[in-house]
Amino acid sequence: MTGTLYVGLSCTGHENAVALVDGWGEIRFAQATERHTQCKRAINIPPDDPFFLPRVIEEVAPDATELVVALTWSEDAKTAMAADSARVRQALRGCRSKTDRAWFERVLFQVGLWDELVGPNRALAGTALLRSAFTSGLPSRTVSYPHHLTHAAYASFTSEFDEAVVAVFDGYGEGANHAFMTLADGVLTALPYEPSPRNAFGSLSSLGLFYGHTICSLFGFDIVNGEEWKVMGLAAYGNVDDELRDVLRRCLTVDGLDLVMPSTAATAYRELQAYAKRPEQDYLDVADVARTAQEHFTDLLLCLLGELSDTTGQRNLVLTGGCALNSLANGQIEGVTGFDNVYIPPAPSDDGNAVGAALLAQRCDYPESRPRQGFHSPYLGSRITDEDLVPYLANSALLGVVSVDPSEVADWVAAELAAGRVVGWVQGRAEFGHRALGNRSLLGDPRRPEMKERINAVIKRREPFRPFAPAILDEHGPDWFEHYVSSPYMERALSIRPDRRVEIPAVCHADGTGRLQSVRRAWNPEFHAVLERFHERTGVPVLLNTSLNVMGKPIVHSAADAIDVYLSTDLDVLVVNSHVFAKRPGSDTERRKPDAQVERTGAPN
Repeated sequence: MTGTLYVGLSCTGHENAVALVDGWGEIRFAQATERHTQCKRAINIPPDDPFFLPRVIEEVAPDATELVVALTWSEDAKTAMAADSARVRQALRGCRSKTDRAWFERVLFQVGLWDELVGPNRALAGTALLRSAFTSGLPSRTVSYPHHLTHAAYASFTSEFDEAVVAVFDGYGEGANHAFMTLADGVLTALPYEPSPRNAFGSLSSLGLFYGHTICSLFGFDIVNGEEWKVMGLAAYGNVDDELRDVLRRCLTVDGLDLVMPSTAATAYRELQAYAKRPEQDYLDVADVARTAQEHFTDLLLCLLGELSDTTGQRNLVLTGGCALNSLANGQIEGVTGFDNVYIPPAPSDDGNAVGAALLAQRCDYPESRPRQGFHSPYLGSRITDEDLVPYLANSALLGVVSVDPSEVADWVAAELAAGRVVGWVQGRAEFGHRALGNRSLLGDPRRPEMKERINAVIKRREPFRPFAPAILDEHGPDWFEHYVSSPYMERALSIRPDRRVEIPAVCHADGTGRLQSVRRAWNPEFHAVLERFHERTGVPVLLNTSLNVMGKPIVHSAADAIDVYLSTDLDVLVVNSHVFAKRPGSDTERRKPDAQVERTGAPN
């Protein structure tokens, strides 16, 4: 049993990823293809790199005696997607106005992804790996699973729930826009429900398509590049427009457990164009559009989940799919929908499906096996070793290498942060998923209001309305957030208590929320130590935490990537493992001298 290695390959054509699961069901490795290629979202890049993946297998599973390659789309996927394409093409032929045609063509783009992305990626996925296995004499075979099932498997099997209802919401998957299942005794079962007869477009009536295409297009944002985040960030600066809300309700609504896109949706789309951002407008000029769209998305999600809770009577929810990255909506689920406990995995979008496919294959072979339950660690990716740093440490004068005792690194970094410096923090294995959770992070002092503008402008190089996440010591969460729930994966936004907002302005968004990361020593001892030392110095148990990258690039993967961000931006300090690089070293006394106006008081200078 232990000699079999299950290689999960997410092969949608975007957010491709690889996961390695052993015969006991333990996840040994998981990483998005974009990380080692440093190509954002890895569009059309196969997940089984013939040079990268064999090295990873040799490193994390040298005992493998058999390979099982598990793919994330079933054999029947092409048929289902072709039927939906035919339905849209038929509607497209009946369109007379250019605006209506544009709307259908946008929808057709998504279902046409089989021919352009999904089909070619699925056909190629595993071929390089199997060829390598054949030449090395390693037995191998290939299996595949439905797209939504791999979403559900990854999320369910990494949760701590024995029983739960599972909801999958994404853009599209094999003739369905969402899926509901039940989890009981480690087994997933589809929840039957009747599709609404009011739904004119069936599986194309999708939360993901609504947000990613219909809404993003109003701002000139691109779903392929994953720019839905920008709408979420912009929403905090706007107010709800009731007239626009009415138009959006005619684009997509809920009927029972189904999403409904009525036959008049094309007309509503034409009305939406009046709200689109014009070239001469600033993004803040259309913030009301973002806010209204976000509110409508949240209403749809909460309505469906409320109906799901009523239907099943279940109080545990596993939420996954790309729509589960909408942290603003996620923060409102508990207590409103009937679900008391909500689990959202660290990689709910298509990259996580690589893990889901591998776990399904392992359980298919060994249905009685169960991996140990407990906290699911997101730290499943590659490491940057001390050996990787040798050429950079040799250039100490050029790169500003600082000698710090390894036992004092956390305290040294806390002092730097308290003094207003921005620190790149690289430790251990990389996080799996979109968010940096303290191992590939960029850290700052949340008490300084200028910190947000500085990091956005000269380090991240992105729009000024984009927010930053507060990482908080878990035991202090209730003192700083309303209706606090531990959020280890930065998966939900919660309201910061009004009396605390002035203390952490750099991570308090315009609407008073923060997409928080809860930190415990057991989950990440190195990051916890920095937070703890910062708290001791300042009285604030919070740090600004964002991903170590610049806009348009993935989170750093190699030592060279980290050094590149350090040298090409205004980043002050880079810490990799126990090695410290600093641009303005100064003396140890100067570096540790507290800022009298900020230290302890929490008052910004």
